[in-house]
Amino acid sequence: MGFWYTLYMITLLSGPDHSILLAKKRALKSAFLDSHTGGQIVEFDFSDDASPRRLKRISEESELDLFSQPKCIILDTPSLLIETARTSLLSLMTEKSNQLEWIIIEPGNLKKTELYTKALMSLPGMRIAQADVPSDAERVRILKEILSTAPEGVTLDSRAATLFLERVGKDTAKLESEIEKLIVYKGKGNITVEDVELLLEPTLEDTAFLALDALARGEREKATLLFHNAFLWKKDALPILGLCTWQIRQLIMLREAYDTGIRQDRQLAEASGVSPFVASKLSRVLENFPLPRLKQAHALIREYDSGIKRGLIEQGVAIDLLAWKI
Repeated sequence: MGFWYTLYMITLLSGPDHSILLAKKRALKSAFLDSHTGGQIVEFDFSDDASPRRLKRISEESELDLFSQPKCIILDTPSLLIETARTSLLSLMTEKSNQLEWIIIEPGNLKKTELYTKALMSLPGMRIAQADVPSDAERVRILKEILSTAPEGVTLDSRAATLFLERVGKDTAKLESEIEKLIVYKGKGNITVEDVELLLEPTLEDTAFLALDALARGEREKATLLFHNAFLWKKDALPILGLCTWQIRQLIMLREAYDTGIRQDRQLAEASGVSPFVASKLSRVLENFPLPRLKQAHALIREYDSGIKRGLIEQGVAIDLLAWKI
């Protein structure tokens, strides 16, 4: 065997962020080709065809001789194979682990307790590459990186950037596509809050925060309308209640820190463990939500969630009552 055979490994690339998953896949392929002149990459996507007969083709591709070029085999979602086929595939990879580079791609989060995940982790020379949902700082970095390639003169002011990141949420693919739309729409000049509001619809998270903001000002009619419109949009009350529960929990943690005398957003984030991005957003309504009110709201939302699941309250009724009870 040639010297290069000893350099290979198995990489598991997984995670819930599809855009980052694709970017890391491209990076792994580029790294392989950069490291191995004349290298060959062969891909098998089991989301298109999870038939066990494909194992024969993979086995054929893994057969090398002294004069073979370096090879990387990419297996996309092999978890879709039936169990016996997966076992055979993992055995083949173990046998050929020092002869080829293998990249296994599994979208989403693998459960560590599953037998398949345990079998993957036991493969020789395994390394892990994650495509996790980006942090707030990473989302800002990605946004700045894309803006750096925009036509000269196109900029995004800080208020517009904050609103933009709120509306695209944690979806990196949406972040990338929507900022490109804004850049094309603007053509030149500064992208403003008005531009963002014009091109991007509010997210469910935006709606929930706007409703909390209205409640903080005592505007229950507006909050009711916002919750009701969200329900008409989602056709399901449970995601709305779930998001409200999460925001109320964040507010409780912030309020507990606030009640110790802390007032600055950054210090509130550090003391409460809440993300700085979330803390800066929720701190605007914090003063009008004393701790007893927040705890009562949290209990009420859980009561509505349980009532809907048990058939004790209609979804629309729960949503309409929400703003009047918090």
